[in-house]
Amino acid sequence: MTGPGYCSQCGAELSPGFRFCPGCGAATSGDAPRATIPADADLKPPSPASERALKDFEAQFDALKKRVSTKKSHSILTDPELGGKMRFFMMGCAVLAVAALLGAMLFAIRFLEEVAKRQPG
Repeated sequence: MTGPGYCSQCGAELSPGFRFCPGCGAATSGDAPRATIPADADLKPPSPASERALKDFEAQFDALKKRVSTKKSHSILTDPELGGKMRFFMMGCAVLAVAALLGAMLFAIRFLEEVAKRQPG
């Protein structure tokens, strides 16, 4: 690849030398070095445990890729893990603010009543 190209999977722009798409992670046809397997290598089929581990990894990767690609903007209030805690914290702050405001109003009313009692007339 001599100039910028585009991913065949997601259409993201690829710079020369990219081996994987930065948008979706798909392998590209870039100028990536190729590994060679020696002719006398003893190739064995993968074990069932390694196949299961690979499938689990692929499933987790696909779930993460889907979660990242569907999330348009990140907000603490929309995050399912932090949203509840943040809403609880914000409600607590609101309750404290209202209580402080009511306390200040009651203090002001009592203060004005005392001032009115002390003035003649």
